[in-house]
Amino acid sequence: MPIRATSLLPTALAGLGLAAALGLAACSSSAGGDGPKAGGNAGANSGRVASAGSRIANVEITAAKGCVPDKATFPAGGITFKIKNKDATAVSEVELLSGARIVGEKENLPPGFTGEFAATVPAGKYTLYCPGASTERRPITVTGSTATGTTDVAALLKTATQGYGEYVETQVASLLTAAQRLATD
Repeated sequence: MPIRATSLLPTALAGLGLAAALGLAACSSSAGGDGPKAGGNAGANSGRVASAGSRIANVEITAAKGCVPDKATFPAGGITFKIKNKDATAVSEVELLSGARIVGEKENLPPGFTGEFAATVPAGKYTLYCPGASTERRPITVTGSTATGTTDVAALLKTATQGYGEYVETQVASLLTAAQRLATD
């Protein structure tokens, strides 16, 4: 009796989900995209706690001006980059770089789309990089020091794992529905 591809589909999808979950556990990067936000640490700058507004960078991408943040200096700690691509067809992603290392990024930003990512960064010089923009690189300066405190790594990992698990379940369900339609056609 021949084996039908549709009978192997649930097993293959379960394996795919497990591989994705293991891949998440093996990776370590800044939170980005539409998932849970990182960078909730309160930062200090000359003894003052930074306001929430000082921790948000509004970035506009246009064909004429390229990638432009509304400010270029931030206090150390968590920073959220809120991005809007108005009309730059050559740009589809934004990255925060520390030297050549990507600290945080948001991809899939064609014209008309918005997105955001968050990163926790210590004091230093960074670059906001928008590949393909008329002005691809903008300097970002982070000042002060990150407030000390304990971080419950186990709780962070649990939250990230649950969020990613929900994402994988949604993607697998969508894939399964599409595969079932394909199998019946």
